[in-house]
Amino acid sequence: MLDEAYHRMDRRTAGPGEPWRVRVARVADDNRDLLARHPWIADLAVTRPPLGPGVIGKYEYELAAFEGIGLTDVEMDAALTHLLGFVHANALAAADDAAHNSRQSQEDWWAVSAPLLERALDPERYPLAGRVGSTVAGYHPETIWAFGLQCVLDGLARLIDSRPGPDDTP
Repeated sequence: MLDEAYHRMDRRTAGPGEPWRVRVARVADDNRDLLARHPWIADLAVTRPPLGPGVIGKYEYELAAFEGIGLTDVEMDAALTHLLGFVHANALAAADDAAHNSRQSQEDWWAVSAPLLERALDPERYPLAGRVGSTVAGYHPETIWAFGLQCVLDGLARLIDSRPGPDDTP
């Protein structure tokens, strides 16, 4: 089933000269979409998946996003694994949020929880939790996705930019 799901995964091809950040973000988005359509995949151990055409094709597609950006082959695999770990964690959180929201709306949850929070949250003892929590006011999966993906991409960019260029002398 996993190999078949991977085989059917959307694989949007890169345009000529497309920036690597766009390609890598696309891989993240495609994997996020895959896990949204098949949430059971997030419960599987996929570090040693069944080696079929779906798995191999998915891996080839994903690695192509990292090709030519200044990483070694080992680093390309590690960068992909890091990216997919972020996607996996995000998918688990989104599934958890969806499961809770299917049982109780955000408004209903806050109606029950707000009085408890007011009693438990001493603003003098927990000033940061009070300030940040009231600003955020709930779980926002799209904000968390965009911020996390930006951090992953910025981290890769910093690594790549720290490398000497072909014209630099060591």
